[in-house]
Amino acid sequence: MADFEIAPVGTVAELEKVRAERDAMAAHVERVRSELRDRAVQAWCGCEHPACKRCRDDTETERVLAELPTASLARLKAEWQAAAISEWAARHLGGHEQELAEIYAAEIRHQAEGGE
Repeated sequence: MADFEIAPVGTVAELEKVRAERDAMAAHVERVRSELRDRAVQAWCGCEHPACKRCRDDTETERVLAELPTASLARLKAEWQAAAISEWAARHLGGHEQELAEIYAAEIRHQAEGGE
């Protein structure tokens, strides 16, 4: 529960389920990216002849790799955590408490972007 300390007790199970699904999906994307990269290296032609099907495949593989998400799981997790805190604070808090929650969410976002 450390990631969502301010979450109401009734939502803890839902948050845990969503977090597990998210982590599994992010791990799957990492495995797919790694496998695709390995296969691309093995099949690389590079002759650049206009009629070469393997070179067209090389280009397509590079395009697909470029479109895969590049953010690390930790960064995505931090961004989702900050969004959850902000949303929860907007719904359930007010005044000074909401401001503190937003400050905390901003700190998490800043760290996710590589800040200290």
